Amino acid sequence: MVTPFTSEIEPFPRVDYSSHPAYVSTGAHWCLDDDRVARDVAEIDAAFRDLVIQADCVTEGEEARFNEAVGSRIDELQAYVLGAGGLTGRIAEYSVRAMRMARQALLDEWKFHIRSHRFRYRPVLTAAQHMKLEILKKDGVVCLEPGQELASRLWDKTWWERGLLRQQAARLPWGRCAMALDPHSPAGLLIQTALERSGVFELAGAYLGCRMEFLYAALDHAHEQQAWYKGCYVDVGMGTSATAYMHLDADCDIVKAMLYLTDVKAENGAFRFVRGSHRWVRSPFLIALYKGFDCEQDTYFGRAPNRLDYEGGYYRPRFQAASHRQELMCLPSSFRGSTHFGDDVIDGSPLSKRLLAAEDVFTGCGGTFVLFHGAAGIHRGSQVSAGERWAIQIALRASGEQSQRPHRYVKERLARLRYHIRRLKRTLLLTSEAT
Repeated sequence: MVTPFTSEIEPFPRVDYSSHPAYVSTGAHWCLDDDRVARDVAEIDAAFRDLVIQADCVTEGEEARFNEAVGSRIDELQAYVLGAGGLTGRIAEYSVRAMRMARQALLDEWKFHIRSHRFRYRPVLTAAQHMKLEILKKDGVVCLEPGQELASRLWDKTWWERGLLRQQAARLPWGRCAMALDPHSPAGLLIQTALERSGVFELAGAYLGCRMEFLYAALDHAHEQQAWYKGCYVDVGMGTSATAYMHLDADCDIVKAMLYLTDVKAENGAFRFVRGSHRWVRSPFLIALYKGFDCEQDTYFGRAPNRLDYEGGYYRPRFQAASHRQELMCLPSSFRGSTHFGDDVIDGSPLSKRLLAAEDVFTGCGGTFVLFHGAAGIHRGSQVSAGERWAIQIALRASGEQSQRPHRYVKERLARLRYHIRRLKRTLLLTSEAT
């Protein structure tokens, strides 16, 4: 498991929306006891941390133990928040769904800790890997051996996908431009083979304390016309924050990697990571709740044609829409937040200075390869002021199995055949549309 460096731990960022220029005049505020909610949240967090400490001795009844220790407290908090004088209407429905997601997220994390203790993973690392592991534990991010040859080969093998993304960028220039690589595509297979040979699975597994498996790889095309992260508070005369798009992923069992296919300078949308932020003290319940609120905004806002963005253009529409801002201020103060909080940090504030001072900017040539704990650490990228960036984001997930699954030759061959059939159909469709 991740080793804490307690002497350097800082509090996780907290935006005070009651003093934020975009929220001070909303005219709506939480009516019940804010201190009571804060105490209830603290009790939920304490109960959850106690469970995690006991994870190594649990053999059965995981969900029942969770419901008794943590779930019951979440139910009590929800009953108070939605009780007499509490939340009503749309924000009440919003909160119920977000709290349900938060509860499930904590349960999933509890089960992850049990698995990692039950199937203790201790890979044999080289001396160089041990050094990388210590850096990853301390900083939350580490540069691996550059893969210029791998990047060159991937560039050649993604010619078809790059063509599709260029078409997407032309149709929706302000939007995000990315696509998942089929694991059975030439590029997908190459990435998985390279990861297995490089020892990345072992390094990530030693970091999380469990065997890792490939989850996905996505090709990202970032360019200077994109505006999906800009202008959240333009209606109140505020520009885009210097910390815009700072976020964490909040998935307990995932480690990510970034591989540049082209040379990347700071202005090309370089990947950035706030060094050591994966160790900053936070509320497990509130982080899970913020993710729940972020995910549930799909209920109220339609998606753009690329399915990556929202129709309004900005990627966090509930913070841009005035009516939703008003409802945000109806929540208990501790419930006001987002996993993508960077857009709400005021330029020049102590928090902004603290975050920017600790942020590493990863520039480099094609083949630059960065491993990072995106589930816990604050990071961002793809914000281009000049030129473009082609990169592949890779996600590794904790495996639920004690040993690697056997290779299934026939199944893999069939899956690869299905991929090529889908690709042929899509090519024929695009050709017919062009003519």
